[in-house]
Amino acid sequence: MAKKVRVAALSLDGYEFELQEDASKGDWFSIKDLLEFDTSKIETEITNLLENRYRKKLEQDKKHWENEFRSSDHYVQLKEAVDKLKLENENLEKSLQEKIEQKEKLLHEEYKHQLQNYKQEHEYKLENIKQEYKHKNDQLNNERENLKKDHEYQKTILQQEFEKKEVTLTAQVEQEITKFKSKIEQDKFKEIEEFKKSYTEKYKTLNTNVKLLGEDLERRIKESFEESFGLLEDCRLVKQTTSHNSDEDDTRADFIFEIKSQKSNNFIPVVTIEAKTQSNLTVAGKKNSAHFNKLEKDAQKNQTQYALLVTELEPEEIISLQMVKEKNNMFMCRPDFTNTFLGLMRHLFKKNEELKLNIPDFAKKEDIQSRFEKMKTEILNNSVKNIRTKTEDILKHAESIKKDANKISESARIVSETHLETVVNKIEGFKLNSLLKAVED
Repeated sequence: MAKKVRVAALSLDGYEFELQEDASKGDWFSIKDLLEFDTSKIETEITNLLENRYRKKLEQDKKHWENEFRSSDHYVQLKEAVDKLKLENENLEKSLQEKIEQKEKLLHEEYKHQLQNYKQEHEYKLENIKQEYKHKNDQLNNERENLKKDHEYQKTILQQEFEKKEVTLTAQVEQEITKFKSKIEQDKFKEIEEFKKSYTEKYKTLNTNVKLLGEDLERRIKESFEESFGLLEDCRLVKQTTSHNSDEDDTRADFIFEIKSQKSNNFIPVVTIEAKTQSNLTVAGKKNSAHFNKLEKDAQKNQTQYALLVTELEPEEIISLQMVKEKNNMFMCRPDFTNTFLGLMRHLFKKNEELKLNIPDFAKKEDIQSRFEKMKTEILNNSVKNIRTKTEDILKHAESIKKDANKISESARIVSETHLETVVNKIEGFKLNSLLKAVED
């Protein structure tokens, strides 16, 4: 509860005060109490000052008078001087008393005037603040009410429009689906046969063009890589021009896909790539499987964890991206899916390195590394399987919505890229914190 506290003026000008007791927020004091100015303390100080000055002077003069008295007849003169000094002292005290009374009166009037001005100014400001607050609050309530009404109105309008469009679109979609299903049933067998014929003729025609499918396959792979990854500084596709040793039967692959390590800042070989086209065959009808052993040896020499056969062989086979079951960590794909696979490898490498850099505990690192390798294998298996399944399904049934082989290839490319994005998101979602929690549990 607020209470009145006692204060005292620290100076004669009345601008500084001293609390005479403990006070808290909300306590108050009255300047009016100070208007009855107590001058007794000042009078006492002045009296003491004059008495001390007089006493000191008197002691000095006394010694002098005693000496003079002993040596001369000036006693009478000294007596007169003492009387004169007393008179001056009385006059001085009287003058000081008058000045104190005048100062006290001035202070009283000044305090009274300042207090009145402060009270009037405070009351005026307080009233203005109250009026302004009331005005602003009324405005805010009005705006809030108007916004609420407008929001409800707009919500009702949008809901009505949405319901109308939903009914219309639902009917249109159902109608289109019915037409589409009917068209598929009518043209299904005919278009599948036409597509197979077109697809086979396409690869037969390409196989006869030695320059485009033979000598330029590596160039096309390199150009496609630069187009997709050229702006990235953390990966590169290196043409392998030399062997790692001088064995007589030593061979080399076409490319090595390298990724820069954040820890060492060096490029690490990750994928050994061999490119094969029908025009490069020395024996007609050579199979993709004939190149698996060589690619496996090249990957071991290059110290890469993965191997990739980019092939245009066996054009009658529908190949998008698939694992080589006979070999460990080996894949093969058509040229259009090369960047899909390399992009997947890049994201797996980055996530694996991120885990290693952010886990200081060796035991946890071993456990998490094992979990990540298992997850990585599952992602690769499922991703390759899904890409192959989706691509085969599209290549078998896309003729109902596509007219030629170029549009079919484009559709397959879009599916592969979309699935890659899904896989990348899954990799990025592989959170370290959740895995650490699972290990600790």
